[in-house]
Amino acid sequence: MRNSIMSIRSYIALSAAAVVTCSTNAALTQWRAEDGGNGHYYDVVVTPTALTWEAARDSALALGGHLATLTSATEDAFVFSLVSSRPDAWSNNTFGGPWLGAYQPSPYGPADQGWVWVTGEAWSYTHWAGGEPNDAGWQGGVESYLQYRDSSGGWNDFTNDGNRVYSFVVEYQLPAPGVLAMLGVSTFLRNRRQRMSSSLGA
Repeated sequence: MRNSIMSIRSYIALSAAAVVTCSTNAALTQWRAEDGGNGHYYDVVVTPTALTWEAARDSALALGGHLATLTSATEDAFVFSLVSSRPDAWSNNTFGGPWLGAYQPSPYGPADQGWVWVTGEAWSYTHWAGGEPNDAGWQGGVESYLQYRDSSGGWNDFTNDGNRVYSFVVEYQLPAPGVLAMLGVSTFLRNRRQRMSSSLGA
C-alpha cells in the first residue's frame, strides 16, 4: 500500500503542475480511522502564482479531490497541523493561509450566515478567528470565501479577487476514481481484496 501512496503522490504532483502549475511535495497524509478520523487523505498544495478561490476549487477537483471541508473540531485540528507545518503555504499570501472548501453563495447577506461546504455537508461546525467573519474586504466589503487566518488555526472570510493566495488544501476520499484509473491502483486494491477474501475463506 505504501508504494501505491507514493505513486499517488507522484501523480498528484504531476497533475497539479498541469492544472495550476503547482509546486508541491504532494505529502498526502491520511486521517486514519483508528485515530478517530474519516480515512480521507489531505494535501497542502502551494502554487508559484496566485489563484482565486474558484481556481483552487477547480484544481482540487481536477486532482481527484475537493477543497478540504472541516466539519468537526478534530478534523480542523488535524488539517491545521498539516498547514501549520508548511511555512510556504503562508509566506507569499497577502493575508492568511490556504483556501478551504467553503463559500457564501449569496455574498451580500450577513457575514456569518449562508456559508456552505463544497461537498454539501452540513454547516454545523465553525472555527472563526477573533473578529471574523467581518466582510472587511478590499472589494467593497464582500468576503465570501474561506481560508485559514493565522497561527491560531482560526478561519477567515476573504475576497476572491484583489488579494494574493498561493495555497489550498485538498481532501481526497480515496479511492479517488480519477487518480486510481491513471495509476492502475484500482487493480492493486482489487487484487489485495481478492487475496484477503481467499485467506479468510481458506
